[in-house]
Amino acid sequence: DGAVDLDLYLTDANCSGYPPADCAVLAKSVAETGTREEITRRVKLGDRYILWVDNLARTTGSSYSISGSVR
Repeated sequence: DGAVDLDLYLTDANCSGYPPADCAVLAKSVAETGTREEITRRVKLGDRYILWVDNLARTTGSSYSISGSVR
């Protein structure tokens, strides 16, 4: 739903609280329009991360899917 503003954040695996802004945000996508958020990050063997999806509409729910690729 393009009317719902979802944002995407990537933190290290030690981030245990919400909002993720309380942790070191390693990558983020905060587009205010559209239906796609995208982040890119170089990773190495053994790295662990958490992906956060934040619904800024707060009163309107929205479905979403996450796709990932390692190249």
